[in-house]
Amino acid sequence: MNILFYTFRTFPWFDDLKSIIGQDVFVFGKLKEDLEKFKKLIDENQPDIIIGIAKSPHQSSQMEAYAINNFHGKKIDKNSKIELYKLHCPKIENIKLNDRPSNTFCNWTMYKISEYLDQKNIDTKLIFIHTKKDDLHLLPNLIIGN
Repeated sequence: MNILFYTFRTFPWFDDLKSIIGQDVFVFGKLKEDLEKFKKLIDENQPDIIIGIAKSPHQSSQMEAYAINNFHGKKIDKNSKIELYKLHCPKIENIKLNDRPSNTFCNWTMYKISEYLDQKNIDTKLIFIHTKKDDLHLLPNLIIGN
C-alpha cells in the first residue's frame, strides 16, 4: 500500500512522527507553493492513501470528517460548485470524529488536495487527524483500520 503523509512546519512532534510511521513526511510551510510540490508527489507516487496530521487544539485527538470550501470566512475556490468533500474516516479507538470542519490552514490543505484528486479523477483516500502527542502511537492504525 502506497501512503503519503503530510504535516505542517508548526507540528511540534515531527521527529516522533517520523519514527512512529517509519517514512518521510511532507511538510507544508508556504501553502500555495508547497501544494504544487505535493501535487507532483501525488502524481509521481499515485498513493492509495494520503494522511494529513496536525496538532490537536482540543482535549482529544480528532479525525476530520469533512473539508469545506472556507478559509477564515472566505472561499478557497470561488469558482467551485463543491462546498465540501467527505474525508475517509477509519474507526480508531480513542480518536473521536470531528464532524464540525475548521476553516484554518489544515482545512485549506484538505480541501485543495480533495479538489485536486477529484479533478484528476484519482481514487485516493484522504484522512486528516488532529492528534495529541500521547496518541501518536495510534497513527499506524490509520493504515490498518483502513
